[in-house]
Amino acid sequence: MEDIHNFCDSLLKNISNSIRERKNKTNKKLADIAYNIKDQSTKDDITGDTQMLSNIINYHIIKGKNPYLLPKPQKNNLTHNIVVNLNYGSSYNLVWNNGTVILFDNIEKIFYIGLDYLSQKNQKTIRTALLSDLHFAKTEAYKQTHSNYNEYEYKNTKEHAKNYLYETLWLEFGRAHKNYFQDLGTFKIEQNLEKFFETKFLPILEEFNRFNNPMGTFNLIIGIYKSINYKKTLDRTPLIEEKKTNDMLIKNGKGFIDALIENQDNFDNFIANKYKRLENDAKPYIPKKN
Repeated sequence: MEDIHNFCDSLLKNISNSIRERKNKTNKKLADIAYNIKDQSTKDDITGDTQMLSNIINYHIIKGKNPYLLPKPQKNNLTHNIVVNLNYGSSYNLVWNNGTVILFDNIEKIFYIGLDYLSQKNQKTIRTALLSDLHFAKTEAYKQTHSNYNEYEYKNTKEHAKNYLYETLWLEFGRAHKNYFQDLGTFKIEQNLEKFFETKFLPILEEFNRFNNPMGTFNLIIGIYKSINYKKTLDRTPLIEEKKTNDMLIKNGKGFIDALIENQDNFDNFIANKYKRLENDAKPYIPKKN
């Protein structure tokens, strides 16, 4: 998939840039970064590692030497030594949170890429998840029951649904991502992203659909629109009382749909503000001294 390829290409370039920037900032030589700081005896025998490190910094990917830019993380190998000697903390940080691009930006990008990727073979699951956003559910229901729907509005609310899904699932998605990639580095990065989407992201969406039942609310909305249309298309001129009933149904039906949406928006704003307050109020844990 082109989006996955382009993302991975950008990710690897950011890794190269980050390592180069830290090298220059710390004034370290290639040998100072490539060797195991705990094993001084290896410092004079790292010609291959320094050459590979040079390739990494200059974004030279050689199929037979560093096909995935970085070697797969292992104790005391080049990736491990880069992490230690340039203070990345972990190979996960080196790849996904290295300062050139922050972790949350990467998580958000691959969330949307994952939705598009999964929709190719799991369209029903993705569509159901998107219908959990009642703005999109309303627009989709209107599209299915009216010929005069607004295509521009439809596309906008579908994008809104993707954003809603990200804001709802980002934490669970991010945890799954870290668990999956924490020891992989950049090893087979494109293939592993696809596998992550299929084996981790898809089950998250499926469980989300089972728990929230978006189709239940969507069917309610579409049922309201169908009832309104039925009343609108009587094959005779309605009596006065029928017209009043019709007008009341249209008013109350649309009002009920809008009330559902308003309730969802208010709840989501409450949750967002709650998390923001928790973040602002959070204090670092400092262990007590004995």
